[in-house]
Amino acid sequence: MSGKDGNSDRTNLFESEEPIEWAKKISGATATGGFQAIDFTYTENYPGAGTFIKSHGVSGQLSIYRQSKSKWIQSLFPAGKTTMLIGSVKEKNDIAIEDDGDVNQIQTAIVYLGNTIFIIDRGEKSITCVNGIRTPSAMLDDKNPILLSVGRTNFLIRPKNSIPVKERSIENAFLVKTQSGEQRAEFGRCNLIGSHNACDLKVEGTEFAGMIIPFEKNLYLIPLEITKCNGMEIPPLQPFHLAGGSTIDSMSASIIIPEGLTDGNVHDFRTQVPESLKLIEILESEKQGSIRVRLPKSGYSFIISRKKDNNSLFIGSESISRKHAQVIVYDKSIMVEDLGSKNGSFINGERIKRKRMYPGDFLSVGDRTFLLGYSLIDENEKRD
Repeated sequence: MSGKDGNSDRTNLFESEEPIEWAKKISGATATGGFQAIDFTYTENYPGAGTFIKSHGVSGQLSIYRQSKSKWIQSLFPAGKTTMLIGSVKEKNDIAIEDDGDVNQIQTAIVYLGNTIFIIDRGEKSITCVNGIRTPSAMLDDKNPILLSVGRTNFLIRPKNSIPVKERSIENAFLVKTQSGEQRAEFGRCNLIGSHNACDLKVEGTEFAGMIIPFEKNLYLIPLEITKCNGMEIPPLQPFHLAGGSTIDSMSASIIIPEGLTDGNVHDFRTQVPESLKLIEILESEKQGSIRVRLPKSGYSFIISRKKDNNSLFIGSESISRKHAQVIVYDKSIMVEDLGSKNGSFINGERIKRKRMYPGDFLSVGDRTFLLGYSLIDENEKRD
């Protein structure tokens, strides 16, 4: 699970970002609809990432289990691998899905930086689901397994750092009672449940039956197949609230939660939709920097510059030219054109003159590197 929002009892599926005040659209139009000023917090002399985040060996090893008709297939990605792609074309991706017509050539990017895992949908249709929520973008830590669905295909992502240390002490625990005995599970983390050796909670039957996740002060089961809980049929990938004494009939397991550990409030999990594209600064250490910028809507453009004015995304670094690059914003991509800058503009490490980039790609200008992603809102909050 991703971080806490200031309350030690609250765990969120997705990290939120601080609201950014927008300046008004300035007068004066161009062929792309004019410029929109961008306001963000910048810290002088912040260490930059150089010309691209390469494999520094900071990120840990990653196991990805893919569900097939008869069994789960494991792919092992080495420590330090930054990006893994899932899509319909084998030559362009680390994992190919060739039997689902909704999957684009490159559909989903998994970006592993430091201790953070970004999952970013870059297809025409948003068909990526993370931990039971349909979303175009998720940011999670690597201390927990992740349940990922791309179209009709399910994956389980198991970072090496998410494997619990044996004989560790657990302060807040719930119990899973099966025919073979009781198992203690940590309340504040995700727990895979099934018969596979990679599972935290062992039950008889299918290799991976699903995942039990905490959200705020409650537990939810996300099943991978139709499952009966308390006599009620639960569809796959639908988060189901687990109260104390809940029975997972399909697994012959009951959940015992200590009194006071949960508050009984059931959360309404909603689809996440993009409010806008955003740029996230990535440092050489593979941590996030101080710059997080929500981009203007489709049809607008702006200049990346070390000069402060209403037409520019200002970056106070001598490695940035006064007119470094122009960015044109589309619905699910941006076009970057280098304006003859001294130190150049790079997309995924390749120096470019003019090139389109997509969510999950890296943009480097001067000594700054950015990951392109999405700023999110709930589907019910979607606005023009």
